[in-house]
Amino acid sequence: MERLWNESNNMQTKLNNTNNPEWQEAHRINQKNKPRTVLKNFDTEITAKEREGFEYDPFKFQEQTNWIKETFYKVSNPNGNMQLKRQFINGDPDDFISTAELHSTLYRKYGAELHPLVNEWANYYIDTTAGIKYDPSTSEAFVEVESTRYRNAYKPSTFKQLNRNLNRPKEWQLYLDRLMPRTELCILLDGKTVPQQHYFEAYLAQRLQEPSKPPLMAILLRGEHGTGKNFWIDNIIDANGTTIRLYILAQLDIGGLD
Repeated sequence: MERLWNESNNMQTKLNNTNNPEWQEAHRINQKNKPRTVLKNFDTEITAKEREGFEYDPFKFQEQTNWIKETFYKVSNPNGNMQLKRQFINGDPDDFISTAELHSTLYRKYGAELHPLVNEWANYYIDTTAGIKYDPSTSEAFVEVESTRYRNAYKPSTFKQLNRNLNRPKEWQLYLDRLMPRTELCILLDGKTVPQQHYFEAYLAQRLQEPSKPPLMAILLRGEHGTGKNFWIDNIIDANGTTIRLYILAQLDIGGLD
């Protein structure tokens, strides 16, 4: 009995280790983030696992629970039952995952460092979603609409502006020449002028590199029938005006709008 009391007292002293404020803050966050559906006392459960030989590191505990919440989410199937899905940082489409595979994934990722309470409560750490929303105004994986959580279908562009300049592909230059002569200029708000062809390319580059930022202007093309004015909308930019069809621009090295 005395040994058990000493172990409990030692653990309580550890949980109240005011000599390490960072440790205490991490522990406080873990307490706060305990799933609401778990009615057990957090410190009591941590102490019990310590007695079983599982060391509690609040920083690792927080890292593991954060990864679960950032990687997995729940969706409702047609029968009203909740199913697990996970997202992938390599850009692969989200996929369904079973509860058994959830635990296996955690074991494979963290091995012996996986805290048993994280594994036991893993399913409860995963938030639900009401569906999918496309919100290019943010790169966050999940968005809230009137306090309801959705999976954000928008994925930020992985294309970056290059510093070097390459000659335009022959076919692309011919197309630009049909739309606007090389001698025609655009007058910017500050009074400076740039070739229309350069400005048009910069507009396309901005839509490719920063699709979440709406442009502050609209492209208006005038000319004779058959010059290809509709081609760039029908074949270069998709129906909602947010995605560049890369087979046209794959060889281009163009900068974005300032």
